[in-house]
Amino acid sequence: MNFIFDREKPLFSIVKKPHQLHISCRGNKYLVRNGLDLGAAMEKIARKLNGNGGGHQVAAGATIPQEKEQDFITILNEIITNQLSKKEE
Repeated sequence: MNFIFDREKPLFSIVKKPHQLHISCRGNKYLVRNGLDLGAAMEKIARKLNGNGGGHQVAAGATIPQEKEQDFITILNEIITNQLSKKEE
C-alpha cells in the first residue's frame, strides 16, 4: 500500500452485495503518523449506519446496508478529514 496511488490518501474499496456493501480500506505508515485510524473510523461509521466494522489503524473494513452508501461516504469524509487535520494543529 505504501507505493500505490497517493501516499496522502487512504484507499477504499466498496463491493455491492445483495442488500449490503462490503467496504475494505488501507492506509500507510505515513497516514497513521499523521493521525489516521481506519479501524476507529469504520467502527464508528458502521455503528451509525446499522452495520458492523472495525480493524486496525492501517487496515479495516465494514459491512453496511446498501442504501446507506452516500451516508457512508459523507461520514467517512468528515471523520478522515478530522483525523488528519488534528495532527496539523
